[in-house]
Amino acid sequence: MGRAFGPYELRRRLWRNPSSEVWSAVEVATGDRVAVRMLRPERSDDQPFRERFLRELDEVAELRHDHIAPITAFARHDGRLYVATQLLDGDLVEQVRDRGPLPPAAAVEVIEQVAAALDAVHDAGLVHGDLRPSKVLVREVPRTAYLNGFGVGCSVGADGRGVTGAGGVFTAPRHIAPERFPRAVRPEARAAEAERVARVAGDRRIDVYALACLLFHALTGRPAFPEGNRPELGETRPPPRASTLRRGIPEGLNRVIVTGLASDPDRRYATAGRFAVAAREALTTPETPWVKRRTGRPASGGRTPTDPRSTAEPPPPPRPRPEPGPRPQPGPGRPSAGDGRRRPRRVGRVLAGLAAAAALAAGGLWLASGEGEPPQAGIPVAGEPGAIALSPDGLTAWTTDATADTVSVIDLTARAVVASVPVGDAPRAIALSPDGAAAYVVNHGADSVSIIRLADRVVVATVPVGEEPTDVALDADGGRAFVNDQEGGTISVIDTATRTVDEPLRVSALWGDSGDEVVVTPDGSRALVSLTSWWSDDSLLVVDTGRDDVLATIPVGEAPRGLVISPDGARAYVANTADGTLTVVDAANGAVITTVVVGDEPDEVAISADGRHVLVVNAYSETLSVVDTGTNAVVAEIPTGGAPRGVAVSPDGRRAYVALPGAVAVLDLPA
Repeated sequence: MGRAFGPYELRRRLWRNPSSEVWSAVEVATGDRVAVRMLRPERSDDQPFRERFLRELDEVAELRHDHIAPITAFARHDGRLYVATQLLDGDLVEQVRDRGPLPPAAAVEVIEQVAAALDAVHDAGLVHGDLRPSKVLVREVPRTAYLNGFGVGCSVGADGRGVTGAGGVFTAPRHIAPERFPRAVRPEARAAEAERVARVAGDRRIDVYALACLLFHALTGRPAFPEGNRPELGETRPPPRASTLRRGIPEGLNRVIVTGLASDPDRRYATAGRFAVAAREALTTPETPWVKRRTGRPASGGRTPTDPRSTAEPPPPPRPRPEPGPRPQPGPGRPSAGDGRRRPRRVGRVLAGLAAAAALAAGGLWLASGEGEPPQAGIPVAGEPGAIALSPDGLTAWTTDATADTVSVIDLTARAVVASVPVGDAPRAIALSPDGAAAYVVNHGADSVSIIRLADRVVVATVPVGEEPTDVALDADGGRAFVNDQEGGTISVIDTATRTVDEPLRVSALWGDSGDEVVVTPDGSRALVSLTSWWSDDSLLVVDTGRDDVLATIPVGEAPRGLVISPDGARAYVANTADGTLTVVDAANGAVITTVVVGDEPDEVAISADGRHVLVVNAYSETLSVVDTGTNAVVAEIPTGGAPRGVAVSPDGRRAYVALPGAVAVLDLPA
């Protein structure tokens, strides 16, 4: 039994943020299952906000549109505003996270439905103002999308974060159009600037921008601009091309997204419906032939098709990669936006064309130099390989596939998949025990860890852990497995002998802090977690595993993700996705040794058994950076192709194995 709230019995909290929380509930009188969103009390006490909230919900409820989440009730109870809607299967964030990015046809279908709802809202004189993947509810069968989240429009504070009507920070600015950010003006112009920002909030084209962000997320599983497209970051910087992150996306959809994300509202599609029509046409219109050139431009006489409904210019050519220069100096701080270390978001494909012959000669992967997708060498693997781990003898690889909820077993001598092991929902990470007897697979969508006995490839146990686990690491003797629980802000510690979970270690109590990867020192005394925070600097946390105490918070780069520790436990290496760097940390005293510039959007990392090289997978530039740990310098940049994800290195340090969509690439490494 749950607790009572007005006419409802609250059963389970689905999620919460600083502005509200959502519960699955049952309406006592009817037995209907609903989702109840309750706003925090201070927002309910704000009279202007309360009046706007109730008025907007009343207007939306009157629309009764097929693709607007049906509102069953909205009122105030015990001093808290709430709105109840039908309880559906989940939102777009959950679907993409648990099942992987949508195929282009399915993504466009969702966009068409959301666009139809937005047009109805706009025709009624309203603007959603906070459209993002979590505000799109999805019914699985038949696939039906519903627009949700009305009544709580988003404004933007001076610090670039989304704020509520009552002033509470509640969202990152990933989906917010650049014109909505307040500009730095002189004191006498602040009133006029505030009026401009308020006026922009009523422009339907801010929803068109957010709809383009939504399509990009549905296609790739990641935001177009992880840190937002804020004016101070450059209003005219081009958005990334979705097809560089995921194979099979038509070039036409890239152009539609570019137009929808135009910094100038006049260059966007005028309505959500027009955006959806252009997306549908991109799927059904044959592509203009392209010839692979190192610049990625059309063949002579060809041109990039443009949509007649927009005056948007095609995206500018890729910016060149900076010339090699002095590496950043050691220091404890993160690189700043103005110190020249931020990497450009788009990397030319010239590198790929120049390196293709060398990659072939080395037995590596052929990489496209233009817009097309060339044949790829490597080990074919069904689905979308993600995390990858090698057996201690280097003869077998194990790789997760979140789209099929399986782990593929690869014979590296035969270069073939020899088995597929079903595990839990959305497997995301894998680690092998030091003796090679067991694999520990993190099931992100099932809040569990599957333990596979490697001898016969059988799941022998499934251990419940914390909410939304993301990574797992074992100590040197394999006695404990440490699992990062992203949503709960904890580390679950599994006793591998009893297969039970001890009391979790607290990492962060702040909502919005997101731990991603975890490593453990060889003696098991400390766990390190890469942490992205909305409230403070992104950091590397050092946790005492014996006392449940955070020993150090070390500032690193922006959006830290990939994390490894040297075999002797002396150094940790953190890949910072948003600024294209690798932070080198002295794990003993918590000091930053240096920051190494690598490729664009570094994601996963691995370290050789002798500790000589750190390998960094760069998702956007589609390369593998090889860093010499003696000099802390990049000694090789190897093209990978595809949209590289996980990486592992052979025990002898001679080869890297990189997970790509549909394949695992085998790359020779420098001596």
